[in-house]
Amino acid sequence: MTAINEVITIPDKGLEEAIKYELNLNKNCEITKENIKSLRWLDAFNKEILDLTGLDNALNLEELYLGSNQIEDISILSQLTNLKKLNLSNNKIKDIKVLSGLTKLQKLYLNNNEIEDISLLSNLTNLQCIDLSDNKIENIDGLSNLTNLQRLYVSNNKIENIDLLSELNNLKWLNLNNNRIKDISRLSKLTNLKRLYLSTNEIKNIEVLSELNNLQWLDLSCNPIDNIATLENLTALNELNLNDTKIDDILVINKLKNLKILELSNTKVKDLSILNKLKNLKILNLSNNQIESIEYLKGLEQLIWLDLNNNLLKFIDELKGLYRLTWLDLSNNQIECIDMLKELINLNDLNLSNNKIRDMKGIDGLVGLFNLNLSNNIVREIKQLDILDNLNDLNLSNNRIEEIKGLDKLNRLRDLNLSNNEIREIKGLDGLEELRNLNLSFNEIREIKGIDRLKELRELNLSDNKIVDIYGLNSLRKLNSLDLSYNKITEIEGLDTLERLYNLNLSSNGIKEIKGLDSLDELRKLNLSNNKIVDIQGLKQLKRLTNLNLSSNEIFKIKGLENIKRLNNLDLSFNLIRKIEGLDQLVDLVELNLYDNKIDEIKGLDKLRKLICLNLGKLSENSKITEIKGLEKLIKLENLNLSKNKIGNIINLKHNLKLKYLNLSKNENISIEGIKYLTNLEVLDLGYTNRKELEEEIQLITNLKGLYLRSNEKISIEGIKALTNLEVLDLGYTNITELGEVKNLVNLKELYLYNNKLVSIEGIENLNKLEILDLSSNQIEKLEDIKGLDNLKCIDKLKGLDLSYNKIISIEGIKGLYKLENLYLRNNQIEKIDNIKDLCNLKILDLSNNKITSMNGIESLHKLNELYLMNNQINKLCNLNDLLNLEYLILYKNKISDISKIPMKIKYIDLGEQEINLKYYKNDENKYSLNLSFIKLRDNDELDIDYILQNGEYDNYTKIMTWENLSTDKLQFEFNNIEDEWINFSGIVNIRLVDEI
Repeated sequence: MTAINEVITIPDKGLEEAIKYELNLNKNCEITKENIKSLRWLDAFNKEILDLTGLDNALNLEELYLGSNQIEDISILSQLTNLKKLNLSNNKIKDIKVLSGLTKLQKLYLNNNEIEDISLLSNLTNLQCIDLSDNKIENIDGLSNLTNLQRLYVSNNKIENIDLLSELNNLKWLNLNNNRIKDISRLSKLTNLKRLYLSTNEIKNIEVLSELNNLQWLDLSCNPIDNIATLENLTALNELNLNDTKIDDILVINKLKNLKILELSNTKVKDLSILNKLKNLKILNLSNNQIESIEYLKGLEQLIWLDLNNNLLKFIDELKGLYRLTWLDLSNNQIECIDMLKELINLNDLNLSNNKIRDMKGIDGLVGLFNLNLSNNIVREIKQLDILDNLNDLNLSNNRIEEIKGLDKLNRLRDLNLSNNEIREIKGLDGLEELRNLNLSFNEIREIKGIDRLKELRELNLSDNKIVDIYGLNSLRKLNSLDLSYNKITEIEGLDTLERLYNLNLSSNGIKEIKGLDSLDELRKLNLSNNKIVDIQGLKQLKRLTNLNLSSNEIFKIKGLENIKRLNNLDLSFNLIRKIEGLDQLVDLVELNLYDNKIDEIKGLDKLRKLICLNLGKLSENSKITEIKGLEKLIKLENLNLSKNKIGNIINLKHNLKLKYLNLSKNENISIEGIKYLTNLEVLDLGYTNRKELEEEIQLITNLKGLYLRSNEKISIEGIKALTNLEVLDLGYTNITELGEVKNLVNLKELYLYNNKLVSIEGIENLNKLEILDLSSNQIEKLEDIKGLDNLKCIDKLKGLDLSYNKIISIEGIKGLYKLENLYLRNNQIEKIDNIKDLCNLKILDLSNNKITSMNGIESLHKLNELYLMNNQINKLCNLNDLLNLEYLILYKNKISDISKIPMKIKYIDLGEQEINLKYYKNDENKYSLNLSFIKLRDNDELDIDYILQNGEYDNYTKIMTWENLSTDKLQFEFNNIEDEWINFSGIVNIRLVDEI
C-alpha cells in the first residue's frame, strides 16, 4: 500500500462517523490519508467526542466545528495550520497553548470551557472574532495584540481589568457581561463600537460612554448605576437595557429618539411620563416596578411587545390604542376588568396570570391569540373562549374551576393546563382532537372516565388527585409521558397498551406489586418511589429503561435488576437492601443512590466505570464499613456522598481526580489524608467530623467553591483565607465570635453563621457578593450591638437574611436592605415592624413567635408570597387584598377576631386557635349569619368548631356543632340568640380559600 493510500485509524467513533459523513463514505469504507486531505470543512458538533487522534491528517481543513463534545486534549490541532474558523465551544478544555500556531484563524469559539490562561492567543493577529465567554479567565491582556478584532465575547468570567482593550480600536461588538469590572474609563478609544454589553458587573460611573456615539445597542443592566445623564449624546441608540439599576430619573432618554427597545425592569424610576415621546419604541419592558398608572403609554402606537409584569396596576384602559401589540404580559398585578383588551386584535401572546380576574369578557375578540395564560386568578367558569380557534396553548391553572366546559370548540389546542383547580370529573374535552399535553394535577378527580377520546395526547399529568382505578388510560396509545404520582392507586394493570410510553411516574401511591408493565418496550424513565413495593421481579422485562427510581419502598432484594443493562440512573435509597448483588453488571450506570439501607459490603462497584454520581451515605445503621475500597477505579466519579458512616480515611480516593463534590459529614474523626490530590474539588462537606483545625491539605484545594464545617465545635478556621474562590461557607455550631479571615473571602455568596456566639461581623462589607447570610441563634439582643451589622447596607446583592432565635427587640437595623427577598426573624422579642414597609422586594417574611401587636407595614410588601405570623399578639388584620402574590398565610395563635379581610386568593392558611367575634357577621335582622364558604377542606384537614348556642330559653342551651374531619364545600348556618359573640377555631391547618366572605 502506498503512503498516500495509507489507512488512518480514528479511534473515536463519533469523530470517525462525522469524517465519513463529510467524505460521503459508507460505514464499511476506510479513511485514508488521501481522502482525508480533501476535507475543507468538517462538522462534528455534539458527537460525544473524547479523542481527536487521526484528525491531524486533515491538513487542508479550513473550517472545523467540534462544539458540544467531551474534549479535553486539543494538542492534535497544532498540525491544522490552514484553519480559518474553529469552534471548540462547550467542551472541557483547559490548555489552549497549541492554538498559538494557527495564525490563519479568523474566527475562534472557545466559550463554555475551563480555560484560565489566554496569553498565547496574542499570536493570532488575523482574528476578527473570538468568543471566550463562560470560562475562568481573569487576565485578558493577551488580547491586546489582536487589533483586527471586530467582535469580542468574554462574558461570564472573572475579569476585573479591561485597560488594554483600548488598543482594539476596530471592535464593533464587545460583550463583557457578568464579570467583576468596576472601571470602564479606557473604553473611550473604542469609537467604532456599535454593540456594548456590560451587564452584571460593579460599574457605577459611565461618563466615558458619552464618547461612544456610534453605539446602537447598550446593556448596562445589573450594575449599581444611579445616573445616566451621560447617555444624552448616544442618539444612534436603538436598544438600551437599564434593568436592575439604581436609576430614578430617565429624563435624558427623551433625547434618544431612535430607541426601539427599552428595558427598565426593577428600577427606582417613578416618573415615566417621558416615555410617550419615544414614538419609535417597539419593545418596552417595565416589569418589576411599582407602577400604578400607564397613562404615559398613550400614543406609543409602534409597540409590538410590552411587559408590565409585577406592578400595581388595577386599570389598563390606556392599552386600547396599542393595536399593533402582538405580545403582552400583565401578570402579577391587581387587574379585575380586562374588557378593553378586545381592541388588541393582533395579540398572539397574552399573560394575565396572578391577577384578580373573574370574568374573561374582553378576550373573546382576540381571535389571533396563540398563547393565553390566565393562571392564578379567581375564574370559576370558563366563558368567552370558544371562538378563539387559533389557541395553541391555554393555562387556567390555580383558579376555582369546578367544571370543564366551553373548551370543546378549540380544535387547534395542543397544550392545556387545568392544574390546581376543583375539578372532579374529566368531561368537556371531547372536541380537542389536536390536544398533545394535558395537565390536570392537583384537582379532586376520582375517576378518569372521559379522557379516552383524547387519542392524540402525548403528555398527561394526573398527579395529586384521588384516583384509585386507572382503567381508561389504555386507549391513549400515543402517550409518551404519564404522571400518576400522589394518588391512591394500588394496582397498575391496564397500562399494557401504552406501547409508546417513554416516561411513567407512579410515585407516592399504595402500590405493592409491579404487574402489567412487561409490554412497555419503549419505557425509559420509571418512578415507583414512595410505595410499598417488596418484590421487583416485575421490572426485569423493561430492558430499555435508563432511569429507575425505587426509593422509599420496602425492597430488601434487588435480584433482577441486572437484566436492565441500559440503566444510567438508579435510585435505591431508603429501602431495606442488605446485598448489592447484580449491580456490578449494570456497567452503563452514571448515577447510583444507595443511601439509607442495611448494606454491609459494597463489592462490585469498581466495575461501574461510567459512574459520575454515587451516594453511599448511611449504608447501614450498624455499618461495619470503615474504609472505601474499589472506588479508585471509578475515574469518572465527580459526585460522591459517604456521609453518616464510620469511615476512618479516604486515602483510596486520591486517584479520583475528577471529584467535584465530596460529602464526608458525620464520619467522626475521619482522616482526610490524600485530599490534596483532588484539585478539581468544588464542594467539600466535613460537618460533624470533630475537626480541630482546617488542615493544610484543605487549604491547598483552591478551587473549592463550597465548604461545610458545621458542628465542629472546637475548630480553628485559621488559613481559610487561602480558599479565595469560596462561594458557600457553613460555619454553624463552630463557636466563632467574629469573622476573622472569613472577611477576606470576597467571592462568598452564602455565609452560614448560625448557632454561634457572634459579637462582631466587622469586615462583612468586603463580602459584596453575599446573597444569603444566616445569623440565627446567636443570642443577639440588639442589632446595634453586633459590630459591623450596619455595613450590610453596603451589600447590594443580599437577598436572604436569617436573624431567627435571637433576643432582638427592634428591627431598626435592617432598614436599607432593599434587595432582601427572604427575611427570617422568628423567635425573637420584636414588638413593632413598621420599618418592614421599605423592604419592597420581600417574598418570604417569617415573624413567628414574637410580641407583635400590629401588622402595619406589611400591606406595602406587594411581592410577598409567604407570611408567617404564628404566635404573636395580633388582634387585627391589615389590608391584604393588594398582596396579590400572597399564597401562604400562617396566623396560628393570635387574637384576631375578624377574618373577613382575608383575600380569597390565598392558597394555604392556618387560623388555628383564633377566637372569632360573631358581631362582624350580624345581619340587618339582628341574626348571626356566618358563612364559611371561603374555607375549602381537603382530606386530612380538620375544622373543629365547638360552640354552645342558646336556643330560645334562658336556661336551654344546645350544642349545635362539633365538627371534625369535614369534607364539605360550603359551611353556612344562621341562628338567633347566642351566649356571647365568640366562636373558637381550633385545628384549622392547610385550608384553602375559595371565595370571599
